[in-house]
Formats: sequence, C-alpha cells, structure tokens
Amino acid sequence: MKKNMFTVFLSVCLAAALFIPKTAFAAGTEGRRLGDVDNDGIVSIRDVTAVQRLIAELETYDSLSEKAADVDVSGDVTISDATCIQHYLAEYPTDYPINEPLNPYASQAQAALNALKTRLAQTKAAADGLPVLIRSYDTEKPQLSMAAYTYDNALAAMAFISSGDKDDAETILDAFVYVIEHDRFKPGRIRNAYAADTVYYNNGGDSVKLPGWWDPAANQWSEDPEQIGCDVGNTSYAALAMLQYDAVYDTDKYLSTAKTLMDWVLSECTDEKDGFTAGFTGWPENDGTGTVRKWRSTEHNLDSLAVFRQLYAVTGEQKYQDAAESALRFITSMYDAERGLFYTGTLESGSINRSVIPLDAQVWSAMVLGEDYAPYEAALNIVDSMKLSGGGYPFYTVNANGGWWAEGTAFTALMFRERGEYGKYADAMDALCGIQLDSGLFPAATVDTLLTGLSWEYSKDPHVAPTAWFVMAVNEFDPYVFG
Repeated sequence: MKKNMFTVFLSVCLAAALFIPKTAFAAGTEGRRLGDVDNDGIVSIRDVTAVQRLIAELETYDSLSEKAADVDVSGDVTISDATCIQHYLAEYPTDYPINEPLNPYASQAQAALNALKTRLAQTKAAADGLPVLIRSYDTEKPQLSMAAYTYDNALAAMAFISSGDKDDAETILDAFVYVIEHDRFKPGRIRNAYAADTVYYNNGGDSVKLPGWWDPAANQWSEDPEQIGCDVGNTSYAALAMLQYDAVYDTDKYLSTAKTLMDWVLSECTDEKDGFTAGFTGWPENDGTGTVRKWRSTEHNLDSLAVFRQLYAVTGEQKYQDAAESALRFITSMYDAERGLFYTGTLESGSINRSVIPLDAQVWSAMVLGEDYAPYEAALNIVDSMKLSGGGYPFYTVNANGGWWAEGTAFTALMFRERGEYGKYADAMDALCGIQLDSGLFPAATVDTLLTGLSWEYSKDPHVAPTAWFVMAVNEFDPYVFG
C-alpha cells in the first residue's frame, strides 16, 4: 500500500512543477535546512517542485537555495535530489540529513580539515614521538619556509577542536606546553614562531628550536627578530586554544599553562595606561628583554580581553577581571564615533595610529564584545564597504595593491554567520571556495603582494591560518566564545 501511495505522491509532485510562484524564492536571512529550497522554514512538496524547476531551468536561485537543493551533496542538483526529498516526505529511509541545518560547505571544510590533519600526521611521522608544530606556509621564501607561527598553530588546534579531533588538538597544545617550559632564554613565555616540525633539539639541549635560515650572502645563520619575539596577540591565541580545549572537553589540563602565559602579559606588557603594550621583538638573550614595543594594538587587546574574561570565569581571580576591564577600556578608546570605526591602535608615542583602518579590528570587536557591541555597530558599515566584487575582503581599507585576504574573509564570514546575516556569510564563503587549492589549503591572499599598511604583507603562498579559519567558519566555532 505504501508503494502505491508513493507513486501517487510522485505524480502529484511532477504535475505541480509548473505552478509554483516565483515569489517563493526570495533570498532570506534566516538559517537554512537541507532540502528547504524555497526558504519557507519547512521541507515540503514545494521543495520537490523547486528542485524540478531548477533542473528544467525554469527558475534561478540564490546560492544558499542551490546548496539546500543539493541534498545528496553531489555538487550538482539532479533528479536524485528531488527523489531524496520525496523519500523523506513519504517517510522512506534516506542517507542524507534532510531538514537538518544546512551545511553547504561540508565537502570544502572536510578538504581543509584533511589538509591540516595530513600536515600534522606527516610532521609527527618524521619527528618520531618528539613534540611538533606544523609549518605555516608552503613557500620558497627562506624566512617562512620552515617557520611554525604560534598563531597559525593555535588556529589549527581550534579547527581540530571544532571538528572533534581531540588527539590532533592535544598534539599541538602539548607542543605549546613544551616550548613554554623550555624557552631558550627562560621558561614562561611563548615566541611568535618556532622551527617547523620537531621543536626539540636532537643534541639533547634543554631549549627549543626557533625559526631561522642560512643566509648565503651573509654566510651566516639568520633569525627574524619578529618571529623570535613575543607579543600579546600570539600569546593570547595560544592561551585561547588551551582554554577552548579545556572548555570543550571539561578539563583543566591546560589551565595552568594558560595562566602562565597571561601572567607574563600582566608582568611584561603593562604600564600605567589602559590596555597592554605589544610585547618584545628581537633577542631577549642579549639583555633579558629584547626590544620593548610600547605601541598598543586593538587586535592584541581584543585577544587578551577574551582570554582574561575566561580566566576570571574559571578561576575567580580578581587580577584577570581587572586585566579584562583594562583591555576593554583601551579597545573602546580606539573607537571613533564620528567615523564609525575602530583604529588599529597607538604608536610608540602613545598617539592613535589613524593611518591604517584594518578589517580585523572591526570584525573581531564584534566577535569579542558580543552583546556589548551595540554602541559600535557602525563599524560593520566599514566592513561592508571593504567587500570586493568577488566577495572577498582586503586587510585594510586602502588596499593599495588590490586582491583580498583569505584569512580575513574567513573570519568575517564567521562573524556574519553568528549575526544571522547568511547572505553575507555565503558570499564570503563562496569567494573562499573559489580559491581553495587542490590540497585543501587556502592561499594567504589572491595577489602576490597583498599590502597591509603595516610592516608585513601576504602572498599567494598556501597558508594554515585561512584554512583553519575556514573550518571554524563552517563549524560555527568562535575562538573568542566559550561554552
């Protein structure tokens, strides 16, 4: 009897294909479910009709509707998708999560995650049980080719956490603990980068390997003072990854180390003013400090604010609450209400740096401040104005050389998704999918020289950071939000 009912049901679906109103396909801003092609909030016979109209080229859909129609995730909308929805409506078994929250980028996210996992697995295999960090870039540039940036590895760890890959996250976080405890100068700090692959000296030395390269022109081994320095942003990201692990897996495995890192910030990057100074660059081995950087970064203080808030929530120690309030006061002081934007921070002199308006300060402020972001909503107009025709976002407003920034585009997508702006989320994610490499990685930028207005630039080299951010955007995992 059920088979006969299904035959009748199929006939009705086919007959209805030419009579669905076009107004049903207006793009919405609400969350979508797999199979809800017409975006009316339910999976029904109308969605079968919508699929058939798409196949017959009788209707044009927005990108999310097309993703909702591809219920078998084949990459194309075919009669198989209509049949799958019919099976679902007739209560036949189906292998696909119809009427579950739509994840239109599942295959691309899996490829990105696999790229990170493969890189870590290859690194571990070559290290024979020693602590490892993964290299950040695939590049021929000697300064970058064997550097494992702390920020990039923290992102990779959180991408693993967001995907349930506990062991892979532990591999990176355990390496963080090791490098902090075996610093070349003294324990208790984390460098901006380390030597990629194993960070252990095979000669048995009681310190970790920092990045460097042989400079044939100078006939010497060289180190980048920025890479071997210590700054608040990278320190905070390592702590974020540790505290995210503890929060997700309900443990305090990395709490002590996270406290050590942020206590270093309180000790070494604090003066009488609100917020935290940038940190140090160069070789602390020379005089115990390296070169002190007295400028303050809005981005660094956003990072530290999220960490200090979580440390206070977990420990109840007042010093972390006080630190969070100090960081917040600095961040809000960087907001220009007339222009509706956050400045990048201050110069060494203490005056505001108004020359660069970066994407991250506008986006991360929305992510970190959450419900407290209401007075600063105008900063999102700056974000909207930075969007390029292809859907990507540059590093800063001037964008002197053109092109766009994959990492920034990915975290901007995540921010929009959290705010329920799914059209903007989809535009950014579609742009990223268009540049994803066969390896699953993403290039750092879409041009060979993406300028930042600051002291560094990005290239087309494959990069761990945008790859990890893409995974987190798909998994809706915000590094700044706990619980």
